[in-house]
Amino acid sequence: KQWYQRRVREGEKRIDYTRNADQRTLLHLEIKKFDYYDMSRFTIQAAREFRKFDQEYSKFVGDLHELPIRFPPSYPYSEDLSRGNQFLGTRCPAWCDRIFGSPCGMKLIKESPVEPVYNSLSPDGCVGDHKPVFLAFTMRIEDEEPHNGSSSGALDDLNQAFQQVHQTIDSELKGRK
Repeated sequence: KQWYQRRVREGEKRIDYTRNADQRTLLHLEIKKFDYYDMSRFTIQAAREFRKFDQEYSKFVGDLHELPIRFPPSYPYSEDLSRGNQFLGTRCPAWCDRIFGSPCGMKLIKESPVEPVYNSLSPDGCVGDHKPVFLAFTMRIEDEEPHNGSSSGALDDLNQAFQQVHQTIDSELKGRK
């Protein structure tokens, strides 16, 4: 026996799920509307519970890998500055913003001498309807062959690449002023 009832109203594009015991509406759906009676269920702990509904990722298992999600859904949040930590109510909260790695990339991450951090930014602040996510880890760079006459090889190449990126960004920002 089901503990809820699904109601589709004639002529309206809406669905209500109500509890049989007291007829309380648990979930109300319509175009651009997701109204669940207990939005607080979409938490860090719920990540494990709702993972079973993560169908998109299942198509890439084996090819792409992800660290365990230990942060609340990243979408949709209110864009009102005073309510940046509240869900918007237009869609079902979801982990839309994620970081996946190839098997090779994940090997580097898991070899990090410092515990990798996979999390979302600004849990209480407003940063738009998506909360950006980040992955921070330490990577060891070892190179037996010196490059360009340098004894540190790959590290120098990496630093040079970062300097070029910073110079490009700086010049673009100066051009916009």
